[in-house]
Amino acid sequence: MARRKPIQVQACNEDGEWGHFANCRADITGTGGSEYNAAGAEQASFQKRFRVKYHKSLANLIPQATRIVFDEKMYDVVAIDDFEERHIELVFRTEARHGR
Repeated sequence: MARRKPIQVQACNEDGEWGHFANCRADITGTGGSEYNAAGAEQASFQKRFRVKYHKSLANLIPQATRIVFDEKMYDVVAIDDFEERHIELVFRTEARHGR
C-alpha cells in the first residue's frame, strides 16, 4: 500500500479570502486530464483524488469554497464523497488548471 502524503486543506471565507483549514495525510490518485482552448489560450485540466481519513469538519466543507495544496500546487475541490455515508474516509475529487 502506498504511503499517505501530507496535504493542506484550505477554505474560502465570506470575504473571498483563502486560509488554512486543516493538515492531513492522503492517498493520492491521478484520474486523467484534458486540453482545451479558453480565451484564445491553450489550457490543460488535471484531475486528482485525495483520499483522507473521515472527519466531520472536513465532510461539512462546501466543495466550491475548498481547495487542496499538495506538492506546491493548488487543486480546486469539485466534490467531497463520503462513500455510502460510512464515515470511514472521504474522497476529495479535485481539478487543477494550468495555462500554456
